Amino acid sequence: MTQEELERNLAHFTGTEEYTRAKYPGINLLLTDGAKYLCDNAKCYWLMGVIASYQPKKLAKEEFQTWIIRVIETKSAVVTCDDGNGHILVEQHIPWTDFPSRELKLYAQRAEYPEPGLIVMLPSEY
Repeated sequence: MTQEELERNLAHFTGTEEYTRAKYPGINLLLTDGAKYLCDNAKCYWLMGVIASYQPKKLAKEEFQTWIIRVIETKSAVVTCDDGNGHILVEQHIPWTDFPSRELKLYAQRAEYPEPGLIVMLPSEY
């Protein structure tokens, strides 16, 4: 999938009809329809693994998070998380990726409904 195709298709997601559970040690991620589409079509469940890996200890008290992946021309990437106000909480270098977009933003918000966990969504689904 090209960057243009991915961005065009992701633009259609507003809200969600269903949450898909992605269990990781210490955290239950709930993916919106758009986040699941992203993972399935950009083959980036590894990105959910990055998000999940910081939850139990480093980000356990953060109610809202903004995650951004920026792909560098060398096909490496930097994944950052901030608190929604631009304060960087996490930054991780990814040595190689075939992620199709140069930059993508996701939101993550703690929730008790539909079940306890962290909802991961596209900004258009917020």
